[in-house]
Amino acid sequence: MNPVIAENVASRRSFQMLRKAISSANDLSNRELLKYANSDAQNIITRHRETPESLNFAHIGPSSISGNGVFARTAIESGQCLGFFPGRCFHPPPPEAVLDSPKKVPEFYQSWDHNDKAINRYDGVLIDARFFDKPVASERMEFNKAHNKIAFGHMINHPPKGQTPNVLAFPVEFAHEEIGENDFIPYENHDLWYYSEEMGDYVTFPSCMSVKGIGIFSARHILPEEELFLDYDLKFVPLPEWYHPVYHENEE
Repeated sequence: MNPVIAENVASRRSFQMLRKAISSANDLSNRELLKYANSDAQNIITRHRETPESLNFAHIGPSSISGNGVFARTAIESGQCLGFFPGRCFHPPPPEAVLDSPKKVPEFYQSWDHNDKAINRYDGVLIDARFFDKPVASERMEFNKAHNKIAFGHMINHPPKGQTPNVLAFPVEFAHEEIGENDFIPYENHDLWYYSEEMGDYVTFPSCMSVKGIGIFSARHILPEEELFLDYDLKFVPLPEWYHPVYHENEE
């Protein structure tokens, strides 16, 4: 358990403050939280590669809501990195990208509506787990589906009405070199391209970009066999009937 993370998610109020920190990681204290979260994420990836039997945090089972969900296998302390929300990472287009012409902009920039398998980071990077669940995914995704025990974030349900989440999605990052060396990092960058009016040509981002993912952290002490719940924080309209917002604008 990371004491800095644990201290900041010890109560519901702290949980709200930490959630706000994710969306505005500008001041020093917020950057410090991001640094600690990333350190914990690196550690759990290393442990998965070297001693996977030590990562026995969660399992899939029938949900108390509907379908399947994710459950704690053992007691989990507050502030612990449990795993990842896997998928393909879509970096936001730069300001100079032309966004008003479908012919010049990749379709994925326009296809997020009503996708509850995608999650946004504070920096605009979107991670789409549909690419993880595809019947025939990329080689990296197929390997992680078969062998990665901590790539379960996309299977965690949104809490039912009246309940609060017990896990938190927190941004983490992996260097390009780490991706090549460790198959258990459950992410891949989508090739980003756009049309530059200034250059009069198509521009692609370098393949050596870091991968920006999402770690799943416990927001409080979690009991054995307790179902994990993550706030989906959906923004699209209309919202699904099953969705009940957890946070509201009038919260302090």
